[in-house]
Amino acid sequence: MAKKSIIKSKLKRATLLLGIPAVILGGIGAKKIVDNIKENRREKTIENVKLKNVETYNEYVTQCHQLDPYMLAFLCLHEEFKPNVYNDKYDKKGNPIGTWTIGYGSTVSPDGIIGPSTKSLKNPDQGYEIVQWHLEIETYLTLYFYVCCVANLELSAEQTLALASFVYNGGAGMFESPDPNRVRDERWARIRKLYRSGNATKAEMLKLLKRYPIKHPTSVLKDLMNGAKSETVAKHFTGFLSAGGVRASGLEIRRAFEAYCYIGKIDWVKFVNIPQAAMYDFNKTLKSNGGGVLYNRDKDGFYKIDYEKLEKCYEYTNKKSKISEVIPNKVLARVQSGRVLLDAKYEKETINYIDAMNGSGVLIAERVKSSDDEKNIGYLSKKALLAVDQGDLESASEIFKHIISIDPKNAQAYSDLSFVLYRLGRYEDSRQIVRNLRKLDALKMDKNALAMAHYNAGLSCEKMHDNKMALANYTLSEKYAPNDLYRAKIAKLEKLNNQKIEAAKLESAKKNVNDKKTVNMSKKINANAKKAVAKKQVARR
Repeated sequence: MAKKSIIKSKLKRATLLLGIPAVILGGIGAKKIVDNIKENRREKTIENVKLKNVETYNEYVTQCHQLDPYMLAFLCLHEEFKPNVYNDKYDKKGNPIGTWTIGYGSTVSPDGIIGPSTKSLKNPDQGYEIVQWHLEIETYLTLYFYVCCVANLELSAEQTLALASFVYNGGAGMFESPDPNRVRDERWARIRKLYRSGNATKAEMLKLLKRYPIKHPTSVLKDLMNGAKSETVAKHFTGFLSAGGVRASGLEIRRAFEAYCYIGKIDWVKFVNIPQAAMYDFNKTLKSNGGGVLYNRDKDGFYKIDYEKLEKCYEYTNKKSKISEVIPNKVLARVQSGRVLLDAKYEKETINYIDAMNGSGVLIAERVKSSDDEKNIGYLSKKALLAVDQGDLESASEIFKHIISIDPKNAQAYSDLSFVLYRLGRYEDSRQIVRNLRKLDALKMDKNALAMAHYNAGLSCEKMHDNKMALANYTLSEKYAPNDLYRAKIAKLEKLNNQKIEAAKLESAKKNVNDKKTVNMSKKINANAKKAVAKKQVARR
């Protein structure tokens, strides 16, 4: 009897969840029904997924990571997997002056910015790992700020994917042009610091937005802020077809597919059969075979994309491997299914990173512990920031010192250590750290981190009532990364210094006046004394 009531209860719940009449479900086993319900609640087709506008970046990035398999497939449209680090630009003498890149076009890793010392990747799976870090540290963080905080929107999964590819290629510049006062750069330095400390929330980002407002939004950001139709937003992707001032054939196809994805028209099953990194060749072939151009200039200066011609890309073949042949099997299966795992934070079968929740509920993406973790700067940095978040500043300071011993030119570690020592009240140690930093070659170090290190030292100097050294440190901060915060500190100390000088002058003037009065009084007394003596002498006579 009890078993029957349980089955009835499950059937009733099924009708509520799925809206299916109980009569139809009567002949299906209860276990199968419940399994189907769980599956339907857990997965949705990608075109039916919308990312929520949430209050913290940790919640947002958890949603975004569900799209990582699709994002990797999308990147393979433009990027070949390259296991060794490379630079995209050199000067006439052969010196690298561009961006260091590895894997599927990644420029960011758990250890920070990728550089010439970055180790080779063993396989595409590791390239996927780096992509996921790049997405979390840069791409999704950029989307959270501009889409959720600035435009206050909820976008579909495919719209988010399109913008993610857009940003992966061009960063924050796709939403906001730089300004001469570097307001955008200063805001982003602070947003990244919020991310590293686990405090990247909408409330904190809106405070920064108020302090560092957007001066020059691009057409795409204006569309998002104004709630424009998806076709309008997609059209304005065509305002970004140049690289270094030169129209790029590869970017033409990239922007076209991003626009196609934004309006929800990509066939993902066909998509993975396109040759990897074949966009330049496809565009060239399209034109040479009389296929015409993909873009037609519109009257407003932007371009109208011929999506029928773009779909020919699904049928294009060349000697290169298909996307389906170069991405991990788990990733391929997910993309071909056209579905999204709603409950998954990361696909643990594919990557070697896990989610760790600290006591405050802040998500920290932490590397799985291995034998070389104590030499892995990315792992150590996460560990130190977790200690800071939990209030264990002493442990954090020791970890940052260890990072500096491994990488003596890690400006960010100096900056974080000087801040932790300041918080501990060890002001002399905090400024001594920065003295050590001055002995290194600053030209090859992160300027924003250098600026913040000197800023922290300046705060310590103020606590020690050494305003002269505080001013010197703030001046160096302004030199490395000019912004209003450093200028305000400099102005404040210069004002105090001028007030002290004026006070000293006034005191000196008063002293001079008093000295003159004293001298005059002394002269008067002496004169009176002489007169008295003279009177006595006259009286005696």
